[in-house]
Amino acid sequence: MVVPVYTVRMSIMLEHVKRNTHQKQAVQDALQAFRGQHPTADQIYECVKSKMPYISRATVYRVLNQVAQEGGIQRVQIPSSADRYDNRLGPHYHMRCNQCGRIFDIDMPILEDIYGHLPPSAQYTVTGHDIVFKGLCSACESD
Repeated sequence: MVVPVYTVRMSIMLEHVKRNTHQKQAVQDALQAFRGQHPTADQIYECVKSKMPYISRATVYRVLNQVAQEGGIQRVQIPSSADRYDNRLGPHYHMRCNQCGRIFDIDMPILEDIYGHLPPSAQYTVTGHDIVFKGLCSACESD
């Protein structure tokens, strides 16, 4: 029996999608395991690798980028530091501890009128904003 080439290709494509879905689930499970700690991609990779030793770092990075682009997780860009990942999707701000480097969610109202403070002569289109407060967390402050 001869199997048409397109059937073989389709089967290979479906196998890739299935494998990627399994990998995506493993990455999302690892992110959940951090419970709001805003891990780096490397921390997520190490967590996934402990359960899936064959997974590559590049795969974890690709999955994180894909899920962030799809809106399934939030990428938190921290100046002079590795990007962090957050399961909390609604608009909110973050605080970075200057001593331990941990990232925390800040529960405060979102500044809805912040765009109203932009100069009317601005030669750009604003698509969003990130605010990261800096300071000391309570654990570091008590040291």
